[in-house]
Amino acid sequence: MDGLLLVPGLAAAQKAPQTHELRASPATVHRGFFDASLKPVLTIDSGDIVRLETASGNPRYFESLGVPKARIPAELYAVFEGVEDEGRGDHTLIDFIVANKKLSRDDAYMLLSAAMDLVVTQAVDGTKGIHAMVPKGIFR
Repeated sequence: MDGLLLVPGLAAAQKAPQTHELRASPATVHRGFFDASLKPVLTIDSGDIVRLETASGNPRYFESLGVPKARIPAELYAVFEGVEDEGRGDHTLIDFIVANKKLSRDDAYMLLSAAMDLVVTQAVDGTKGIHAMVPKGIFR
C-alpha cells in the first residue's frame, strides 16, 4: 500500500454538528436579571447549531395596541404569567441597564439607540443569527 498511512486514534471521524432548538418558556427566559448561578438549560459542542427563540414584550401590552390574541405567540403568555404589570415588558437588556447602571428606562433606550449595533452573526439554511452589540466602554 504505497502512500497510505493509518494511525490508530487519528483516523476517527469527526462528529457531525447537532442542531439544537431552545424555545422560549418560563424555564428558559429570565427577565430583569442575569445570574451566573442559574444552571444552563442547554449544553452544546463546538460547531453545533442553536436555533434560539426569544420572548420579548408583554402580551397584554400588545393587546392594548389592538393586536389580536391569535397573532401574539403563546410563549409570551407563558413567560409573562403572573406578571401584573401591563407595560411593554421590553427586552432584558433594558432591564439589566436600568438595574445595574442606574439609568432610567428612557435614558437606557436613548443610550442603546445611539450605541447599539445589530450584527448578523451567522446565516445557516436561511436562518439568520442577529446579535445586538453594545461596546462596554459606553458605561465608563
